[in-house]
Amino acid sequence: IQAKEKSGTMMSARAAMDMGKTVITLPGNPLDRSFEGNNQLLYEGCPMVRNQKDLAQLIEQELLVPVFS
Repeated sequence: IQAKEKSGTMMSARAAMDMGKTVITLPGNPLDRSFEGNNQLLYEGCPMVRNQKDLAQLIEQELLVPVFS
């Protein structure tokens, strides 16, 4: 998922963080403006997910709770 710094995605991420939810993000090309939001969240300390193993570790650490619909 790509998120510009000022986007609906970032508004949702900030709202989730304000509610105490863990927000995860994927790293993006630092030269691509469409990843400014992702990289800002990483800079601010949000957990980075590089692969399936990272996601599994976050769930194991109970930082994420999988939701299935």
